[in-house]
Amino acid sequence: MFGVDLLLQDRWRVSLAVISGTLYLAAADALAIRAGTWTINPDQSLGVYLGGTLPLEELVFFLLTNILIVFGMSLILNPQSNHRMVAYLKTLRRVRQTHREWPEHEIQSADAKPQS
Repeated sequence: MFGVDLLLQDRWRVSLAVISGTLYLAAADALAIRAGTWTINPDQSLGVYLGGTLPLEELVFFLLTNILIVFGMSLILNPQSNHRMVAYLKTLRRVRQTHREWPEHEIQSADAKPQS
């Protein structure tokens, strides 16, 4: 998988960013719910509340959102990702060019199902 090793190399910073962002959003959400800025419809909630205020699904949403953002930004900003992406795109171009150069009858015969 693209970049798992890069995320693991920098796991301390990645974890810190995910956890701090999640806790911040959860705290802000809990404060807004307590203050009445917005409400969560109990019929639309699992009914499991953290600290008596924050629905569990809100925390899970913030966690997953932060994971996606932090993983993506960490990979985009890592110079090694850029080198890997350039190599991947070159390979993809080469494969596409190779397939374009194949004679049409070879492509059709490769797609044909063998007769039994």
